[in-house]
Amino acid sequence: MTTNPFIENYVVNSQYQVLLKRYAHKLMIVGVYHWSKPVREEQFDEARLYCRDHHITFKLEAFNNGIEEDREMIERLPAFHLYVDGEYALTFYPEQILATVVKDYIITYLDKIPKPKAKWSFTLPTISFPNFRFKRKLASSSPD
Repeated sequence: MTTNPFIENYVVNSQYQVLLKRYAHKLMIVGVYHWSKPVREEQFDEARLYCRDHHITFKLEAFNNGIEEDREMIERLPAFHLYVDGEYALTFYPEQILATVVKDYIITYLDKIPKPKAKWSFTLPTISFPNFRFKRKLASSSPD
């Protein structure tokens, strides 16, 4: 039996939207530009609008040799850093589709994090109800 590809795509996309809502507050995207050149905001507009629509923190920063992520990870400018809970995750560039980069990262890494088990467990008390039974009178056979 085959399924409709539109339905499959809808299910996958809706699952991704749930994951994005779950992890958006943990994500931050930083746009990095060359410190000596004027900022061309149109290079960062797509990322800024995407972040605004999905409640992801977005910042613009100048390239800084003192920051390890800038010095070690960036090959060319402009670039973007993705941070999760304040920790560096990856670097990507404007020619890459931002939505795809975020989607791939969330599905590959964040969704694989084991969910914490509940620390509390509740047991319901057992309730017993009284048993109301009426005794039947047995007819006695009386000799007449």
